Amino acid sequence: MSSSSPFSRSAHLGRRATGRGAVSAVGAVLSAVALGGAPPQASAQQIVDLPGEDVALQADFEEVRRIGEPHALFTLIMSAAFSDDGQLHVADVAGGGARLLRIEDDGTTREIGRPGQGPGEFSSLTHFALLTGGRLAAFDMFHNGYLVFGSDGRFERAVKMPGSLGGGMDAFSNMGRTAVSARDGDALISKQGMSMDISEMDAGRVRAGMSGARVLERIGLEGETAKLDTLMRLWSPPAAEAVEQNVGGLELSLAMRLFDPEVHFDVLSDGTLVVADSTTYVVKLAGRDGSVEKVLRRPLSPVEVTRRILDRAKVAMIEASGDDVGIDELEDIGSYDEISVIIELKAGWGETIWVRRIDPGRSWDEAAGPVDVLTRDGRYLGSFAAEAAAMPLAFGPDGLVAYVETDALDLQTLVIKRLPAELR
Repeated sequence: MSSSSPFSRSAHLGRRATGRGAVSAVGAVLSAVALGGAPPQASAQQIVDLPGEDVALQADFEEVRRIGEPHALFTLIMSAAFSDDGQLHVADVAGGGARLLRIEDDGTTREIGRPGQGPGEFSSLTHFALLTGGRLAAFDMFHNGYLVFGSDGRFERAVKMPGSLGGGMDAFSNMGRTAVSARDGDALISKQGMSMDISEMDAGRVRAGMSGARVLERIGLEGETAKLDTLMRLWSPPAAEAVEQNVGGLELSLAMRLFDPEVHFDVLSDGTLVVADSTTYVVKLAGRDGSVEKVLRRPLSPVEVTRRILDRAKVAMIEASGDDVGIDELEDIGSYDEISVIIELKAGWGETIWVRRIDPGRSWDEAAGPVDVLTRDGRYLGSFAAEAAAMPLAFGPDGLVAYVETDALDLQTLVIKRLPAELR
């Protein structure tokens, strides 16, 4: 979920890309909005067809507290997660780096880790996830591994990611990787961010694919080296054409395109995996072994990528990348032919699944569309209008949810609310 701001979330409509990557041209590519795919040939024990017409939900949630007012506590909040005891953990980008904060019940904050390159220090933090018991695992590119912290915020140990590429290339192959808690001990569920082929490295050539291997992996953090097991193979679109880049004298052949299919995934509290990996409205529910048990779908269609949409996307990439990229560098970049219906997916703390989808009546780079609330047993509870409720940044116990509000001065405040019982 990799930038000038080192945290990266899945790009989605309504939020501009922030400019990513260690190399300017590659960073510009990483900052593109990638939303696409085609219908999967889903086979499962049960397929549930949900209604196509929206049912309106009201978003008058109880406000619990605000964090960050009246002082500017946060700079750029990129991700957050609640622990089992309701404590909120936040990744905030500040001063060109990132920091992890634990928000106490009284609103005070405690910083976890610190900037640096030593044990328990962050140099290039990309994402974090909570483990059982309030412990935390944070991925740092410099260490090419996860730094594990106890529930008290103290550094426990480092767990290196396995790799065979050598040197910094192993870390580079993990660029774009994201992970969520498996809700099972010291384990995460992760999506690989980039596939790498360095067989021609001696000749000064590297091949890379932005979409990775299109698999979800279980990462075990019990030992000194992480154990990676393929959990679920995802639907894969036809391969993108490669774009040639010269990066510091190295010829990089980068297979990528705009609106490429994006994988959305999360884990319910009982370990059920929730996945959307196509352009259609298809949500898969899988067991801990990765086998699909149920498919939820709505009869909603993807949006065709027109010339106008493609031109606007390239302009957005240039704006996000500053002086690092120009229109000539984007000329050879292709595009998938449609934009996914689903642009964001999160698992609630209990039985619900929240799905943000595209609004075909709006420009692709403007505000996102409605948020649907589904249940794991296959019911559609209704939808929040795009103007009524954003997707929560994080879900917690007892109906707690966290939102980010940004004022006219771009100062951010965390707002904690409580969902009604029927939406938990």
